[in-house]
Amino acid sequence: MATSNIDKEQFLNLIEGDKELFITLLDLFKKDWPSLIEQLEKAMDSGQLNSVEQVSHRLKGNLRNFYAHQAAEKAMSFEVAGRENDLGSVKGKVGELTLSIQAVEKDLEQLLQTF
Repeated sequence: MATSNIDKEQFLNLIEGDKELFITLLDLFKKDWPSLIEQLEKAMDSGQLNSVEQVSHRLKGNLRNFYAHQAAEKAMSFEVAGRENDLGSVKGKVGELTLSIQAVEKDLEQLLQTF
């Protein structure tokens, strides 16, 4: 079995088995993350360090809501890069972050199907 991109047990404990809450959180996440990635790309392209830090922080928080530790770590690397004026360390890695988030979304969709 493939490893999951989310800690299902921790997430299910967090929402206490509330399917409606799960659906609401997932819908908000699915609506939010693509625009955040777009904002991150624009901020990276224009060298707006503060925006890179803020948008990445929001992405990280969204991912942590689902216990998506690996994807949250990737988002945090952008947050730190923005804070420390080191965009070179994450240059060209928005695609990796996007793929990680897509994998998290897929895992959440699959988990919802088993609910």
